[in-house]
Amino acid sequence: MIKIDNLLFQYSKEKQLFEGLNLSLSKGSIVGLFGKNGAGKTTLIKILSGLIFPKKGNCQVLAHTPAQRLPSFLSDIYFL
Repeated sequence: MIKIDNLLFQYSKEKQLFEGLNLSLSKGSIVGLFGKNGAGKTTLIKILSGLIFPKKGNCQVLAHTPAQRLPSFLSDIYFL
């Protein structure tokens, strides 16, 4: 399960990728990410995997907060 509430992320003041992003995906969902280059697809995956951290908002993956980078969470995800 993935749940995102009011996510804000930006690399710099000029380049804001997400503001107020909300998303809820239930277990077993199959989802595709489509968008132009630089739209934030890889950034969203990095946030969900705990490699980068949102400026504001909450993100839950498998009942864990990715930014905490707990071993129990990291052992259950893969990012290539």
